[in-house]
Amino acid sequence: MVRPAKIRIGVMPGPWPEGPTADEFFWRLTELCETSAIDSLWLSDRLLGPAFEPLTALAAAIARTRRLKFGTAVLVLPFRSPILAAKALATLDVLSGGRIFPAVGLGVDQPREWEAAGVPPGTRGARTDEAIAVIRRLWTEAEVTYRGSYFTLDRVRLLPRGGARSSSSKKTRRANPTSVWSRCRSWSSATESTY
Repeated sequence: MVRPAKIRIGVMPGPWPEGPTADEFFWRLTELCETSAIDSLWLSDRLLGPAFEPLTALAAAIARTRRLKFGTAVLVLPFRSPILAAKALATLDVLSGGRIFPAVGLGVDQPREWEAAGVPPGTRGARTDEAIAVIRRLWTEAEVTYRGSYFTLDRVRLLPRGGARSSSSKKTRRANPTSVWSRCRSWSSATESTY
């Protein structure tokens, strides 16, 4: 006998309302998701668009919730240093009890965003691949030395690394960011020659 699959529903809002109601909308949405059957809340990463910075907003929402899971859809890695992204995501993982699910990407082809970020848009694919490699190492190795085309680390230790604890409860399973990133292996190599 085949058991029905468990369906989980996540919400990703579109552009935020501008002005003083943006925070009210965010808190109402977070509370609605937390108190309903919604499984997760996902925030996009738009530098110049009407949206909150996703990691900061997710940290605030994590502090007000106990059940709801959170994700980035997608976190634009070329906008960030990989060590800062790794540290922020690992911190969110630990503070949320494993309720953070990072999804990363190249970002959209918006020249104004790349100019504002100080990143040449033609490097976004290679920067993303390199950042993923650095983050994976920071999350799995005790100390990292790395010299790449865009990033250099010399004997860097990242603490917390996140995803290290396990839960005895089947209902509260911790996310392991290393395993989340390992699922990106095939995607990572596909971007190298495309962008």
